[in-house]
Amino acid sequence: HDERLIDALQRRCDFRPGDVRVVIVESQPFHRGTQRYRLIDAATGLIETGHVNVADMIVRQPTDDDLPLHPDQVAQPT
Repeated sequence: HDERLIDALQRRCDFRPGDVRVVIVESQPFHRGTQRYRLIDAATGLIETGHVNVADMIVRQPTDDDLPLHPDQVAQPT
C-alpha cells in the first residue's frame, strides 16, 4: 500500500493531526544494505523520509524501539 490508501482513509474518517501515523518501508533492492522509509501523518501528510541500515535491523528484536534512523528530509511543523 502507499499514500493513496492513507488518503482514502483520511477522506472517510477525517482524522486529526497525530491521530494516525503510518510508516512505509520500501522493499530492499538486491545487494543494498539500506531500506528507505516514509513517515506519514494521515491528516497532515509527509513527516519524514530517510533510510535504515539492514544490518541494524538484523541484530534487533521486533519490539526494540532504538533502531538508528537516518532521516534525509524532515517536514517543518505547520
